[in-house]
Amino acid sequence: MSRLLNRMNMVTLLLGLAANASAAGVCSFAVGNSKSVSVVPLQAQNMTVGPYTPNGTILLSHYVGGSNITGTAPTPTFSCTPSPKSYSIVPRYVRTSTPKPLSGWNGSPYPGQVFETGVPGIGAVISYWGRAFPTERVTINVGSNVPYSGYVGTEFDLLLIKIGPVSPGTINAADLPSMAMQVTPTGGIALSLNSISFSGSINIVSQTCQTPDVYVPMGTVNIDQTFKGTGSVSTWRDASIRLTHCPRFYGSKFQVKSYTSVGNATSSSTANSLELKLAPNTSIVDGTKGILGIRTGTESATGVGIQMAYGKVSDTSPALVNFANSRSFNMVNNDSTTQTLPLVARYIQTNDRVTPGKADAAVTFMINYF
Repeated sequence: MSRLLNRMNMVTLLLGLAANASAAGVCSFAVGNSKSVSVVPLQAQNMTVGPYTPNGTILLSHYVGGSNITGTAPTPTFSCTPSPKSYSIVPRYVRTSTPKPLSGWNGSPYPGQVFETGVPGIGAVISYWGRAFPTERVTINVGSNVPYSGYVGTEFDLLLIKIGPVSPGTINAADLPSMAMQVTPTGGIALSLNSISFSGSINIVSQTCQTPDVYVPMGTVNIDQTFKGTGSVSTWRDASIRLTHCPRFYGSKFQVKSYTSVGNATSSSTANSLELKLAPNTSIVDGTKGILGIRTGTESATGVGIQMAYGKVSDTSPALVNFANSRSFNMVNNDSTTQTLPLVARYIQTNDRVTPGKADAAVTFMINYF
């Protein structure tokens, strides 16, 4: 008799659980609607990442929405059955596939949430308003005994982030995370409204130019005709740095927008840049005016230095070098394998009296690629 009672209690308990479960709303697609499946082409096909680009830099921000008019992508209309008790519907962004493992990235942004891409040094994350997936949108509250019908807009960003030293390679869309929007009623089963993945690939270039030494023939200067007092100068001479075997500078920091229903995709990028820093190997006479001293010796001239500026010999007023600062040059996206960083140099009188002799100097140049 005791065993029979125990079994009856168990049955009663299970029935009670079933009754509580049935109290939640059940969500399904509205009549004429079904799950939306979209494949979004990657718009940035080539990207150049300079070795000195800081870790944490967002190399690609690819926004995906539904329409360039409404912004968010309308997901299919769904409806939920009424419930004796009020309940909530939680819209949630989820990752449906992550072909590559999580990277070891623990810096900013998105520490511990960035996936590998197949190209060393570049990671991927999908997010909504700065929150990596999975994440939730605003909860929908439904009253008791009230049916619900509506849709939840879908918009998100695919981000590619520099997470370490970058090697050249190809990022394939098949190696990137894909996503879906789900709605889940309290105590109920999630309904997946859509599925969005990517297609195509991005070619990653990460290479520097070769930098041959530069010899600048300063020529012979007549002291009496050229130097009339402190600050007198000779004519400018070309001292440009000519870089060879350069990669193509496709640009970086791409801003892309794609739409799954209405609107053409748009894309923009930031030009790659080189940062040049000049460091005299001799004394600095006036660093803010680009004046360095010449080598000293028994055959050296005195009372004269060398002044450097950014520009061409044809420029009326080239910009004087400040040895404490670097200068940035934007690179042009073309097929040229050579790049010229324009520099000029001239002699300048630094003392009341100039004596003849050799007037040589050397400058080390350092180039960072971004």
